[in-house]
Amino acid sequence: RRPYFHQAQECRACHFIEKDWLHNLYDRNTRMPRDANRGKYRDFEIDEMEKIRERKS
Repeated sequence: RRPYFHQAQECRACHFIEKDWLHNLYDRNTRMPRDANRGKYRDFEIDEMEKIRERKS
């Protein structure tokens, strides 16, 4: 439902990596559609949409 995730052309739209600094490990995560529809990643969407607009102009 969310425009950014619906029209995504890159894997990083739905997948991301977090680093556990204490243990020096990486954790691969997925932005779940249900959470995205609830607006949990709204700040991420806004930042990424601005980057896309800058690239187009």
